[in-house]
Amino acid sequence: MRGLNVRFVAALAICALLPVITVVAKDRVSRPFKISGHFQQVIDLYTGDTTTEAKGQATHLGLSTLLGSGNQSLFSGTIVAANRDIIFYDFNSPVFTLTGGTGRFENVSGEFSAVAYNVVVWEIGTWRIITGDFTGSGTITY
Repeated sequence: MRGLNVRFVAALAICALLPVITVVAKDRVSRPFKISGHFQQVIDLYTGDTTTEAKGQATHLGLSTLLGSGNQSLFSGTIVAANRDIIFYDFNSPVFTLTGGTGRFENVSGEFSAVAYNVVVWEIGTWRIITGDFTGSGTITY
């Protein structure tokens, strides 16, 4: 009888651990990634500091908000997905490199290139404001 109890407890332990092992062993998959939307960038002409905000539609993310800051050619930021999961990125024109995230995008990697069009530029004092539309494509792995 004691041997039966030990085997039963061992079977329960294996069943309890199986979902954890399955989740850890899940393979990451590379997928095509596309994004498009509208952006606004504000540049301090005196310091070169740049902030960007964009809203658009992205595959695997839905309606998203992109926020970034840095200087004109190299900055970093976040992409907030429709479900509020976040992807972190570094930007070195014109390539966005995905460097991690939260939720289902934890340990995300990949990159995409983006181009702007319908661009309008104006200057107010030491500020340059750029608005326009953008589209991009690449690969995302998660």
